[in-house]
Amino acid sequence: MEKIHGKAALKGKEVDHVKPLKAGGSNALSNLKISSVKANRKKQPKRK
Repeated sequence: MEKIHGKAALKGKEVDHVKPLKAGGSNALSNLKISSVKANRKKQPKRK
């Protein structure tokens, strides 16, 4: 399997906060992770 580099490697991914900003988390690298858009959307509460 060929490794993907650059922007193509991040397609369908986004930066996610381990501890949400609303819960007192920060934008420090230690509180950030890369996750798929689908997985990140599942974590978010439903908006009314």
